[in-house]
Amino acid sequence: MDFLFIGLALGCAIFLFKIISEYMSETPVFHNKIQQADAEELQYETQVQSLLAAKENHAAQVKKVDGEIKALENMRDELKTAIDATKKEMARQGKIVMKRNVE
Repeated sequence: MDFLFIGLALGCAIFLFKIISEYMSETPVFHNKIQQADAEELQYETQVQSLLAAKENHAAQVKKVDGEIKALENMRDELKTAIDATKKEMARQGKIVMKRNVE
């Protein structure tokens, strides 16, 4: 009976040694894959940061262009008002001139 327990203990010890040796042989492979994944993650994070910076830059340019468009629209409205006032003034002066010519 003792030999049975000694055999089982040796079998468990050999199995444990086999598990540890396989873990040690596979660990460097995982480390390489982890380092590669970390490098790719860093590369993609850098790419994302550059794209976000470009997005913010474009958003600032869009705000600037929107401000210019609003300023031009205001100028257009002011010019329309000035043109209408000039037309009214010209029409009024034309009536005065026409009345003078008639008389």
